Formats: sequence, C-alpha cells, structure tokens
Amino acid sequence: MGNYILLNFKNILKYLNKLLIIVFIVLFLNCNARLISSHSNIPNIKKVLSRAVDLEDAEQEEELDDTVETAETDYVKLCISLTSKSAQNILRLVSSEKLKKFEDIFVENYKILIDLKLEERLLSALADIIFLQTVANNDLFPSEDLSSNSQKTIALALKTINSNELEKYSTDDYDAFINDSEDFGNSGKKTGKCLPENVVFFGKKLTLKNAPVTYDKNVLLSIDDILNLTDGTATYMTQNPTIVLKIPQIGTLEIESGSTVAYVNDKEKSIPPILNINGKIYLPGEATLNLLGLKSISIPTVPALVIYKYLS
Repeated sequence: MGNYILLNFKNILKYLNKLLIIVFIVLFLNCNARLISSHSNIPNIKKVLSRAVDLEDAEQEEELDDTVETAETDYVKLCISLTSKSAQNILRLVSSEKLKKFEDIFVENYKILIDLKLEERLLSALADIIFLQTVANNDLFPSEDLSSNSQKTIALALKTINSNELEKYSTDDYDAFINDSEDFGNSGKKTGKCLPENVVFFGKKLTLKNAPVTYDKNVLLSIDDILNLTDGTATYMTQNPTIVLKIPQIGTLEIESGSTVAYVNDKEKSIPPILNINGKIYLPGEATLNLLGLKSISIPTVPALVIYKYLS
C-alpha cells in the first residue's frame, strides 16, 4: 500500500512538472501578442519549434563533419590558403582524397614557404606555381579545362616572380644565350629552347653561366650552373666519361654523359638524360637540384625552372 501511494505521488509530481511547463509556455506566448493572436496558433508554433530543433541538430552534425574533414586535410587546406584566389578556385575542384595522397609534398613546401617570410604578393605567386604544378605533374585535374586554367594561372604567377630576372643580364650576354638556346632547340625533335629569365633563382642574385635548354620537356642546366648553385667542384675522370661532383653538405654526385642514372653518395638514382652539348655537360635541372637537397620545380608548358630553396 505504501509503495502504491509513493508511486502515485511520483506520477503526480511528473504531471505537475509538465503542467508548469505548459503554463509557462502559454504565458510566454500570450506576452508575445505580435507572434500569437489565438490558441489556434499553438500547433503551428510547435511545428516551428520542432523544425528549429531539427535544423539545429542538422547544423551540429554538419559542423562535426567539417571538423573531421579539417582534421584529415589540415595541411592541404593550409597550403591552398597560401595561393591566390584564382588558384584556390581551381584547387578546390580537385578531389581532396587525391590531394591527401601527396600530403608529404604539401607539408614540406608549406614549411619552406612560411620560412621564406615573403610579402603576400610573392608568397601567393610562388605557392600558385608549386601547388598547381604539383597537381598537374600527378595528373590530378579532373578536366582539360581545369588543367588549362591552372597553366594560365601559373604563367601569370611566373611573371610576378621573374620580373627582376631579365635585368640581371647584359644585352650581349642575353642575346648570346638566346642564340645558343635556339640553336640547340632547332637541332632535334625533343630539343627546345628556354629563355634565361625563365630560370628563376628565387631570392638569390644569381645569373646563368651558360644558356638554358630543354630536352624532352625538361629544363637542362650546364654543369657550371649546377656547381655555382651548390658551391661544388667537378673532377673529370680520364679513363671513362664519368664526372664526380663534390658538393658541400651533401657529398658526391657521379654522372655520365648520355646516362639516365646518377649516384648520390654511391646510391643509384634515376634521372632524365644527361647530355653533352657542344662540349658542355648539361643536367636535368629539377631532378639534379632536388637530389642535391635544393628545391626546384619545372614548368614544362612555358618552359621554366623555379629554384626556391638552397643549401645555404
């Protein structure tokens, strides 16, 4: 009997609690006459309140999804944020899952770009070139139109960062480089020329010692220019065509004219062909410099080579 009375008492309390809530709502609604003119509006208001709760729940779920996505693509998004508005619009149309596969490249270059402490205009231009060309090199663009737009954006960015390169050369030196590069470019099917100002020594007051050229879409630099960039020395073997480059902080690089193999501290590395052009050894710029601890990126469609990290 006592348990029955206790149970009824609890039910009465629950009922009173609900009744108080209803009374409170009715009083609140009556105080807002502009929103409620009669009791007939109460069902509609309940629907609105219910819809508001559903929307709030949906927003909370969406925020949770955004949080998860940000956690998964954090560095990729940070890198994209460094680029121009035009590049951002392009990169956001590339699958985040595909970009994620190259996160190591994005992370490494993000840290390099931040350490350079550039003004915003130069930072976004260099970021455009690095990240758009990385996407292009790995065939990540979902359409030809997007790929074409990316190359236009890269070309504009290149104009921003190479604006001072041309004035580094005297008229005589520039004309000589153009002639040499064109002569080589006209010598075969895979050969091509490269304008001196399109080899960008970003952040350095350096100039080329010999004309740049291209072979099979790769920008080639003379061995003299590679040594100048790395403070290295070269030893030419007399018994074979091997050349040994000694690079401070790195060690040795062994190369051979006509070969597609190089040895960095006796470790075999595959690289594009090494050529002998009019008695001068030419090496593939991007592949060789990146093997030696510098950072560079080639733009085959221009053609151009941008060097943006050095050994010292």
